[in-house]
Amino acid sequence: MNQSEFTDEYQREVWKLGIHVVPLEVSLAGITDPGTREGCAQVYQCTMEMLADMYHEPTEYNMAGPLDYVLWVFTWVTGKRSVPGKIKKQKGLYERILERMRRFGFVFEGENFINMRYPLFMKYWALLPECPHHCDFRPLAPNYKRAKTRDDLLRPLPDQLKMYFNELYDYALARGAKRMPYNPSKPYCFVHKKKHVLLFDNIGRFVTVPYMNQYTAGDAAQELRRFVEIAEQQPDGNELIAYIQQEITLCAHCGNKNCHGRVVDVAGVKRHAACCRTEIGKAHRPENARGYTAYDIATLKRMMDVRLMQIEEE
Repeated sequence: MNQSEFTDEYQREVWKLGIHVVPLEVSLAGITDPGTREGCAQVYQCTMEMLADMYHEPTEYNMAGPLDYVLWVFTWVTGKRSVPGKIKKQKGLYERILERMRRFGFVFEGENFINMRYPLFMKYWALLPECPHHCDFRPLAPNYKRAKTRDDLLRPLPDQLKMYFNELYDYALARGAKRMPYNPSKPYCFVHKKKHVLLFDNIGRFVTVPYMNQYTAGDAAQELRRFVEIAEQQPDGNELIAYIQQEITLCAHCGNKNCHGRVVDVAGVKRHAACCRTEIGKAHRPENARGYTAYDIATLKRMMDVRLMQIEEE
């Protein structure tokens, strides 16, 4: 989890996929049926074998992204999707993938794939409901309740970030915030009175405090003004304002036709803030430039305090 050196960026991306695979002893804990356990184990073993091959021989795979191989290709060979367009469009890629997949036991039988080494792979990969490349088999357990634990949030993080995220997690709970039910398409989220208070993202590895609920309609500029006004009134207001000016999430020109960012005034400093991410944190920085410190964590706690005051004033 603490690895920081890689031969190239592709190897780093493969590693980032791998650290989100749920350990087998965790995902099988609630499953007792021997056939299901064996099928899940085969999916896990095949996935980890492919990730290891990608990690050690990245040049054999770099015609497409790591997730394209692990997610799209496996979904394709199990018959749940047609060949992805981006694979069809690249000359020679389709043939290279077919050749590479033979390493992991996949062969054609008539018009369909089978797996000679992992015969249960096809059945059990197709049963995974969401993010199958994480090999999280808990939804296949009897009486499963859709949830993610604190351990799921922290597991893929390096030790330093685990400590920091854990500290903020505890602080949010201590201040009375509640964690929302897990949504695989959104960050881990704490709320108070149905308003977002704290967001964790263990894929992008950032944590932020919203000044307005994410992905909802509303006047973001007005909400930011209220947030800033409350921050200014605090005994440490100058420090808080400086942090907001520096760490408000900026527009990254993501290409969303409905989101072009907006210029906002933060206590006299103009910032081109994002419309889609109304938050304070380091989400706008490249991952290798975030570098959370103890000061960031202490200040984000204070940002939570300000956010809770903002909510109580509504």
